[in-house]
Amino acid sequence: TVPPAPNQSYLLEGVIKSKSTHQFSFKPTKGAAWTCVKRRFSLAKWRFVAKATIRNYLHKHLKHPSSRDFLSALATGEMENRILKHNFASLGLQHLLAISGFHFGLIALSLSGILRLFLTPRNSALLLLPLITLYFFFIGPAPSCFRAWMTDRKSTRLNSSHTDIPRMPASA
Repeated sequence: TVPPAPNQSYLLEGVIKSKSTHQFSFKPTKGAAWTCVKRRFSLAKWRFVAKATIRNYLHKHLKHPSSRDFLSALATGEMENRILKHNFASLGLQHLLAISGFHFGLIALSLSGILRLFLTPRNSALLLLPLITLYFFFIGPAPSCFRAWMTDRKSTRLNSSHTDIPRMPASA
């Protein structure tokens, strides 16, 4: 059988069993059909399509497989190349490919610096808030990124009214 598409919501009949106090497993009923649920908007679907679009763009425009897989991992936070993942892990550098609070803060700092080249500090802060929020929705709700997003939002509001210097929020 063909597995269902990962960017949809489904109804599936089965049984949920408790393994421990906070751990459960779901066992689908044998032969149960995956019924696609039509919804107007799904953030998970949007995230899946957006990440696929970026991966496809990189695969189309970059010829070297390791380079495009590395940039794809940095942009989307998802490592698909097992060899590259193994190479980074063997060097103890796998954490560089994960989108962490520090990574999120660097993106916010970079965007802030670019925006302040063209806009006033207040206007760049007003545009930065929705941009980092969009980036947060794009990468997903990892706890470290949620903390960084909250810190960046607060830091951006505070910095926009008093200074012209972009500051790196403490978001690691």
